[in-house]
Amino acid sequence: MNNLSDYPIPVDIYRNLNNGKLSIKSRRTKDYGIVIGYADTVCLKNVEFVVWESSRKRVIREERKNVHAFARGMLQNPENFSH
Repeated sequence: MNNLSDYPIPVDIYRNLNNGKLSIKSRRTKDYGIVIGYADTVCLKNVEFVVWESSRKRVIREERKNVHAFARGMLQNPENFSH
């Protein structure tokens, strides 16, 4: 899928509620918004933590979990990366 020359790539990282791993969602134009893999750990540079306030309020209102916070940054060459 991704080779070493692809890194670093812009991504959003969040904890997957189903498998407990970190989901790696691409922010590159060619595969924007697609989960490109899962990992137990990741190495990011230039990290920004993002919370979608409207989604956070929906979680509280509906008492149901969903992804509303994530880390955004540049994914370095990952180890233990599964597709």
